[in-house]
Amino acid sequence: MTLAFKTIALIGKYKSPEIAEPLLELARFLQACGVRVLLDPLTAAHVVRNNLEVLPLDQAAPLSDLAIVIGGDGTMLNIARTLAPFEVALVGVNQGRLGFLTDISIHTMLQTIGDMLDGKFVTESRMLLACQVMRGGEEVTTLEPSKREFTVERSSTTEAGIHAGWRGDLYAVLGDQLKDSAYSVRLYFNPLVRFIWLGAVVMFIGGALSLSDRRLRIGAPKRAKALGQNLAAAK
Repeated sequence: MTLAFKTIALIGKYKSPEIAEPLLELARFLQACGVRVLLDPLTAAHVVRNNLEVLPLDQAAPLSDLAIVIGGDGTMLNIARTLAPFEVALVGVNQGRLGFLTDISIHTMLQTIGDMLDGKFVTESRMLLACQVMRGGEEVTTLEPSKREFTVERSSTTEAGIHAGWRGDLYAVLGDQLKDSAYSVRLYFNPLVRFIWLGAVVMFIGGALSLSDRRLRIGAPKRAKALGQNLAAAK
């Protein structure tokens, strides 16, 4: 049988020891199918007593036909940006939480990936965007807006790239796809948006000052009146 993917890189969510068991299960399944399996060092740190080949991502990517990410959407997006220059096919396995990009269930991953090895899959191309903000010829920041796909409802939402600062927040929003594989990109700047928190500080200070004056406390006059009545009764 000819495999659709002969070398596969397995990448797990960083600092998540719970990925060890499903990752090892998937690695043994792939090796049994005759696939060469590669791990990156950060993933291998969670998988003890394994005989898997460990290579940094920049070395494993050129050798891999497919990369499988076990984790969530954040891990998927991070690895997608890292592997984009190598044009490696990428698929995500949902770790058990709600995921839109990692649409393969961890409970059915062996069956699904087995079908992929048999060539039963459809390839989709996605665009990644990085916006470099320059000031005076120097880079200030890099914004990375993206779109998230809802595989069940077949809809998508936009995740803005945000650069936060005291003078204001800069937003980069990825719009809809246009002709010739182009996308619209919108840039927004909200000046002095951080100062909205000063309202909460002023309210806190005003409340503290009002409590410091005993005449403004609720119940203080009533307690004084009750004390006067008790003294009159004692006489």
